[in-house]
Amino acid sequence: MGKERRGDLAGPPEGLTHNPLAKLLAGLRPAAAERAEGAAPRAAPQAAGAPAPAAALAAQPGTRVVVQVERKGHGGKTVTRALGLAGDLAGAARELARALGTGARAEDDGIVVQGEHVERLAAWLEARGTGGVVRGNR
Repeated sequence: MGKERRGDLAGPPEGLTHNPLAKLLAGLRPAAAERAEGAAPRAAPQAAGAPAPAAALAAQPGTRVVVQVERKGHGGKTVTRALGLAGDLAGAARELARALGTGARAEDDGIVVQGEHVERLAAWLEARGTGGVVRGNR
């Protein structure tokens, strides 16, 4: 049984005609000050249901994309690496992490995904149109 809490300073406390914290909120957080003054909140830059823009990703010219599993150099953890990629690797890693539900990061030579996801990563890359994807070791 805790104390009853007020909302996020939605308006002046009961009985007051102004909000004594409005100037303080205006200096610290403009969005909170707008809510305190009764203004409508700003619209989100992107709708919640809209898909994220696809990151530009392609195979490096004259090479093929290789998807392989590694354990060495990763503290005993299994990772899946996609080599031979060019383009926005950081954006593609973020999009890939959301699609596969696992951690992913961009490195200078490709993308590293946490866990053993060879088939899922290869299918994702082929759906993105990166050309022929070759499964490496295994």
